[in-house]
Amino acid sequence: MLQLQNRSHSSAPASPSGPPTQGTRTAGPSQRTAVTGGQAQLGVSWLNNFLQVAVVQQGQVTAEWSSPLSGEDVRDLGDLLREAVKRTGFAGNSASLVFAHPQFIQQLMDAPPAKGAALDAYLQRQVDQQKGPEGALSWVAQPRLHSKNGQGLLLSLLPESLLEQLKREFSRAGLRLKVLVPVTAVLQEQLSRVPRSPTETVLIVADTNGLSSLLAARPDGELILGRSVAGGWSLQSDRVAMDIKRTSLFVSQQLGQTVGSIWLFAPPAVELMRRLQSDLGIPVLPFPQDVTATFWAEAVTRWPADKAPNLIPYEPELAPSQNVVNRLVLSVAIGAAVVAVATGVLLETLARQEINSLARLKSQSAQLQGRHLELQRLTGDVVSRRQAIRELKDNRLAPVPAWFLGQLGEACPRNLLLTSAQIRREGEGWRFTVGGRLQPGARTNAVDSAVVAKSAKEFSTRLASGPLRAQMLAGPATVPPPKSEAGGGAFARWVQAKGLNLTAQTADQRFVLEGTLQ
Repeated sequence: MLQLQNRSHSSAPASPSGPPTQGTRTAGPSQRTAVTGGQAQLGVSWLNNFLQVAVVQQGQVTAEWSSPLSGEDVRDLGDLLREAVKRTGFAGNSASLVFAHPQFIQQLMDAPPAKGAALDAYLQRQVDQQKGPEGALSWVAQPRLHSKNGQGLLLSLLPESLLEQLKREFSRAGLRLKVLVPVTAVLQEQLSRVPRSPTETVLIVADTNGLSSLLAARPDGELILGRSVAGGWSLQSDRVAMDIKRTSLFVSQQLGQTVGSIWLFAPPAVELMRRLQSDLGIPVLPFPQDVTATFWAEAVTRWPADKAPNLIPYEPELAPSQNVVNRLVLSVAIGAAVVAVATGVLLETLARQEINSLARLKSQSAQLQGRHLELQRLTGDVVSRRQAIRELKDNRLAPVPAWFLGQLGEACPRNLLLTSAQIRREGEGWRFTVGGRLQPGARTNAVDSAVVAKSAKEFSTRLASGPLRAQMLAGPATVPPPKSEAGGGAFARWVQAKGLNLTAQTADQRFVLEGTLQ
């Protein structure tokens, strides 16, 4: 499994284009009236301890508010959002958030060719293995460029405790959080604005308040990778340049895609562009669009709530007319419940009058109970077997042994013959033992142990560098051949007299490899 994680641990953030540390911009009186309309949307960007809020209506920012954050703790977020709603005059009840945080990470993953519930179950097991001190993780997967190891996915991971705390803070401000996406999601939306050739893979890099986010995509828009790293080029250009070069090399060497151009997404960095272009030998250009202070908060309002990598479960919003219908249906349901309660009281009274008639039904009830117990006994075995089958199906392990056997066939040199292969589970990994000898056609007139040792070492190297990355416990061990049985007696003297050599034909030099898989 290939993996790239956010490694953001920055200190003092700064606004992307230098807004005041805390301020508000509102529209004129006519536009302010429009802000209170039902179509206004609230976009929020939390980028490296800096909060930006924008009210967007009909594609235009009509009001904004910003404030620095004291740290990575979200406990004060509710009070800041309440102040932002008050200052901007926003009258809606839902909001969208683009979020950059050290605990909000993204990983590249290769999954087996599965779909639907089977793929979700596999990914859930992989995510559960990464559970740390923060507890369970919420996740969402995006398709990316497939690799030779399986279908490619980009996972966005956030601790459930942090996600629930964010929802509570938005709720404290009277808002429902409907969209929560990483910075790379907004960058993915900007791919169509990058001028490029039909065959060119691009890498977009954004500096967001001292945090750098990188997104690589193919010419058709297919996602290759997304990640965020600590440091912005305004203060840490050397570190950012190193991360860009590493990402470009990773895309080329590990994913088989050559980056044709790199686009720096605000603020301008002429010196960094020159350095990267000189080191990598590919064009490094400024993004062809001006980035305002409210860009991220505005852009996240356009992200559909039902599109990955949104970590908030999709809930369709109802139109005002539908809300009226729902209230009417609720009123009817309450009235029906009152009638039902009254009817129940009447029926209970009638039931008490018929209590004597129930006595004659007791015998029939006892008989039915006996039959019911008999059926339970007969079907209990079937139920237990189904449950066992279901548990085996739900808890089955990934097909690592089958993958490993497939790799053995590709890695084994042509002059070796495998005679044994064992693989067994040990803790969180697998342990394997492989044995073999020279192919019958590869033997010489005399046993050549050096040939066996050299080929076994080549076999070990191929396993270690293969897709499963086997870790060898020791170098290949060779087993000497058994001694010839024609060592004495009349038969041996006759063999020597005839000038024959039976040792080369009966010798059988063998080898053994041992290692582990994670």
